[in-house]
Amino acid sequence: SESISDELEGKPFKRERGFWNELLPFIWNETKKVSVIVFFSFIAFAVSFIPILLPISIWISFILIAAQFTDYSWSRDRLTTKQCMQDMKKNFFHYSLSGAVFFLFISVPMINLIVPAWATSHFTLLYTKKKKTKLV
Repeated sequence: SESISDELEGKPFKRERGFWNELLPFIWNETKKVSVIVFFSFIAFAVSFIPILLPISIWISFILIAAQFTDYSWSRDRLTTKQCMQDMKKNFFHYSLSGAVFFLFISVPMINLIVPAWATSHFTLLYTKKKKTKLV
């Protein structure tokens, strides 16, 4: 994810390892993001028992897949939970549609083996391109 982002942004290849200095804030921020994901997962699960609301449950699952694979980019840019939610709102259509596609691919045997790498690359491209257009 980092290599793809650096390539798209024209940054030179680098490996900074200042991670240990920010370990506790990182863990706290990730814990908050995981809590939001668990909350929405619970909502999707609970709503899935009501037949008329099943499409909403599936749609929430699409968003959760998008969040799962976009989180690599969010973490790299050290976005707070609030900033992640704002990014999700701004790119709602693209993330939902991409999440739906990868939701289907995860269900296909053998293809599901390459989905994590493929989805991470896709959402990194999507996130970085959207971020780039905001800066221009």
